[in-house]
Amino acid sequence: MALRLSGPHQTAGTLTYWGGEDLELTVLNLPKAATVRWHLSRGELTLGADGGATIPASKTNRQVLTGTPVTVTAEVDSGGVVSPLSLSVNLDFAPPRAEGGVTVTRPGEAPVPFTAGMALRRGVTFQARFEDDGVGMAPVNLSAWRGSLPVRDGLTTTDHLPEASEYSLHGTYLQDRLGNRIDGSTEVLGGPFSTDYVAPTITADRPSGAPLAGPITHEDGTVTDDALVFLVADPLLADGAAGSGVSRLSIRPAGTVTAGVARVTLAQLRAAGATGQTTVIVTATDLAGNVTTVEQEVDLASSH
Repeated sequence: MALRLSGPHQTAGTLTYWGGEDLELTVLNLPKAATVRWHLSRGELTLGADGGATIPASKTNRQVLTGTPVTVTAEVDSGGVVSPLSLSVNLDFAPPRAEGGVTVTRPGEAPVPFTAGMALRRGVTFQARFEDDGVGMAPVNLSAWRGSLPVRDGLTTTDHLPEASEYSLHGTYLQDRLGNRIDGSTEVLGGPFSTDYVAPTITADRPSGAPLAGPITHEDGTVTDDALVFLVADPLLADGAAGSGVSRLSIRPAGTVTAGVARVTLAQLRAAGATGQTTVIVTATDLAGNVTTVEQEVDLASSH
């Protein structure tokens, strides 16, 4: 005689996990007129016909059978002679844990949690990072929607999406490889988010190589510094919505930065050790991570 377990099962590494649906237990070569007393070391089972038993996908078993080994015991009583049979098995009726979520990975950076309001550039990848204590997660199929319409199914990267605003992220059922699923897991996983693929624009107020004067005295006696000025703007998205916005702006080897403007004066460049023909470098980064850099020559040779 031997015990047989029948039902869905999956292998993970060197272990086999059973569960997801009701499992049937039988005693092979059971003698006629024999009776069987069944016992499960954790969880619940129900008696079936012909001396068999069922391990049901019940509420109790979903809570306590999480993939760790349990022992099934059958005591076969044949004419007063009791023959114990046992089977150690990994039973997994538990859904994945709701902890975790979706992460996004920008090129060259570590994954970060996906959160509402994100602006993402090209090459950003999406990963579902829900956890399962048993057999392991089944792949989660992500999709992007705008309004009530799906835009892309099988979403793995922003390269699959047009530039636009007001996306939401959806997913299939969050379930393990045996089909144990989190209830209500087809709801929206996050959003809104936008895709922004165009870097900020940088415009200088004079041609490259133009001179930069010193202090300028005006007719009213006031004195101002001539300054090479760069105006920085983030273009609209393809759907007409506002871009993600300039998040970082820098100017080298010297200068000052205010909202959307970078400027440098002769005095600042002289203090930084610049002489003659000097290269001024302005770099702007938007919130999505798109970067643009402009190098502008400025002539200090004729400046006093």
